[in-house]
Amino acid sequence: MFFSIHTQRADQPKPAIFLDRDGTINVEKNYLYRIEDWEWIPGAKEAIKRFKQAGYLVVVVSNQVGIAR
Repeated sequence: MFFSIHTQRADQPKPAIFLDRDGTINVEKNYLYRIEDWEWIPGAKEAIKRFKQAGYLVVVVSNQVGIAR
């Protein structure tokens, strides 16, 4: 998995899309915390790529306790 952070000037706003993690971009599993257990939902990677090509900042969010740990 690859993570990147990009900053941008406030006078050049960019649209953003916020995607939930479990059940939206990955197969929901009980307490997913190991990268080996990650499984993409079919079409999710392609959808994210299309959002980025359309100029969106893609942000993945989660309310899972395991993320904080």
